[in-house]
Amino acid sequence: MQVASARPAFSPAPRRVLRHDVLDSLHARILNGQLPPGTRLLEVGLSQRLGVSRGPVREAIRQLEQQGLVEFFPHRGAIVVGVADDEVGPIYDVRAVLEARAFARAARSVTPADIAELNALIDAMVRALDRRDYGSIVDLDLAFHGRVVALSGFRLLRQVWASIDSLVRGQTRLDLDSSTTPDERDARFRKPALSHRELVDGLSSGRPSLAANAARRHIQDASGRLRRAGRQAPQRSDRSRVSR
Repeated sequence: MQVASARPAFSPAPRRVLRHDVLDSLHARILNGQLPPGTRLLEVGLSQRLGVSRGPVREAIRQLEQQGLVEFFPHRGAIVVGVADDEVGPIYDVRAVLEARAFARAARSVTPADIAELNALIDAMVRALDRRDYGSIVDLDLAFHGRVVALSGFRLLRQVWASIDSLVRGQTRLDLDSSTTPDERDARFRKPALSHRELVDGLSSGRPSLAANAARRHIQDASGRLRRAGRQAPQRSDRSRVSR
């Protein structure tokens, strides 16, 4: 049994949106194996290493439990159970279906102001690319997609999309972490960031099928990049593998 508080020190969590950053930090470490299945997540140790109070850590652990990455066991607390290799691909398949439906619906009612807002997010991505601020690109990317899901007006779809947002965020950060040099990161992130223009073109066309197809291709390309990067999540541990 590994104990998270006994591991080497983490870098302090960024302080942009604290609760999201703590969740992202723990989420990425679970997916890349730094917090492997069987690891106990101790609030005190994690809060010290991330440089935050225990509140955001506690909230992040609860959200990880809701996502199925952590389970609580009697007398042992929160234990990492991981994500199975064969779950990552289907998650992106689900995302492709959800976003294709959202883009199709949004294309019927999108306004010039909505298009301007989405283009502003893309412009911000380009500026982040120029200064090689890849963490901001991840946030802006998901803000773009989340905004289109909101524009679709599907309340249930928004709830389902929100439930996988953190996993997608963590996987995208893994794509970032797997790039070892600035040039490699730039090559990996520039084309996907700029491809959001095609998504806006699909929405602006007013043609639901065109918008849906653009969204589907975009998500499938993202899934393909993760596979090519060779980033596979650690296997989910079942209860029998957790020391009691």
